[in-house]
Amino acid sequence: MSGRGDTEGEASTRDAASLALLSFLAVLSRLWWVLRVHPPGEHVFRDMRSYVVRAQWLVERGLEPWPAMAFQPPGTSGLLALPLAIAGPEQLGAAAVLWALLSAAAVPLTWALAREVGSRRWVAPVSAALVLVWMPALSYAGLFTSETPYCAALLLACWRLAALARTGRGGLGAGLACALAFLVRPQIAVAMVLIIGGAAWLRGRDREGGAVSWAQLGLTAAPLVLAGLLSTLWIRHQVGDFAGVTATSSTLNAALGRCHLTRVQAFGSEPEMVRSRSLEAGRVVGAPALWSLHERFPDPGHVYALRPALGSEARALTLTVNRGGEEARVLAEVREGGLSLAYVGTRDDRAIHRALLRACRERTSVAGQVRYAVQNLSLMVAFNPQWPDSHSGREGWRRISDAWVWIFGVVVLLPGLLGIRQAMAEAREQPGRAVVALQLIGSMIVAALVFGSIRIRVPHDPLWLILACEGVLAALASFRRERAS
Repeated sequence: MSGRGDTEGEASTRDAASLALLSFLAVLSRLWWVLRVHPPGEHVFRDMRSYVVRAQWLVERGLEPWPAMAFQPPGTSGLLALPLAIAGPEQLGAAAVLWALLSAAAVPLTWALAREVGSRRWVAPVSAALVLVWMPALSYAGLFTSETPYCAALLLACWRLAALARTGRGGLGAGLACALAFLVRPQIAVAMVLIIGGAAWLRGRDREGGAVSWAQLGLTAAPLVLAGLLSTLWIRHQVGDFAGVTATSSTLNAALGRCHLTRVQAFGSEPEMVRSRSLEAGRVVGAPALWSLHERFPDPGHVYALRPALGSEARALTLTVNRGGEEARVLAEVREGGLSLAYVGTRDDRAIHRALLRACRERTSVAGQVRYAVQNLSLMVAFNPQWPDSHSGREGWRRISDAWVWIFGVVVLLPGLLGIRQAMAEAREQPGRAVVALQLIGSMIVAALVFGSIRIRVPHDPLWLILACEGVLAALASFRRERAS
């Protein structure tokens, strides 16, 4: 017994030393990245600028209402405002350090999660080491977007949910971590419906009490419900009415994905819309991944070509908008071969977004919408570069990111899918691993129903890497069984 204890103690000491080394290297590499190689303060455009401007508004004007604050979830701007409130609203270097630390946190959190759900001891150090050198995640540490904080919050949530599934305790901590992730990116709600719903189903079937108790499920769900309420009140405060639970951009993103428009342009008046023919005019919201799909398959006859729901002919149209039971007409134009839609109104107007969604569904069959879903899902893996590395003037970064797109698609995807399959097949025996699989399934559902991209996938990459390790183990075990038989 003593010898066995010594062996276990030595293994624990080695694990602690490895974890400390990987964590130190994570902090060092991320600080080097954001302070020397890729300072996020030098890449403030498009989405990055939006988050910075909103964070500065919070620092300088506090809770003074501004409709633009409701266009994105509050979590990222709120986190970004913390260092700016301390160092000053223009001191983006302080915010870069926070982003570096959040990015570095993904390494020990991956270790903790893999130790909780992995079937072998080596899965934790291997997956953590892979996250350390995983270029797609490192890249976003140098950009003020939601990917970096969401990855850290998602890993924390998965770790606590997996521990809850194993021990039946810690529901409140798991729920708080999920609520934090929700405030950064509400898309986690889809996976949480699957996870809590699955746990409730098991609870109802388990007569021996092995599943998570109803009380713990309630403690997990409560912070998420409160986060949804907080988000609703936040939007109400900014825009003046109850416009929904999630940011006002969510319905517009859904319209882009269900209409297969590469961009939407909102103009303040009809003359302004008519005068301006530029695709960059007005308040623009775009889907770079869909534009990349169009560039990859420009021939409209190609089986995978982008086929906009509103057609490819430039034309004027009228959207019927329903506001509080009253109908109104909104002028719009289909532009650039159906790839862009211009309309008169604000980009935050959910009623216009819903009218656009209805128009696109009326013009496409169920088969057409299924086709869109397949294309959207495939964009998480291929056919588009990692934005904003694909932005004009960043060709050097694009070559590097494209290499990692290839690495994921060739090396990680298939073992990861095998790991998801294995995790769901053993959900009752290994519920923690099923939690990880359901997070990935939830992200794929969101991508299919809205639109997918490499950028949307990247925060989930540590989960893919953990399950890819498990997929390799499952494949080897199956191979050995076939040889033995």
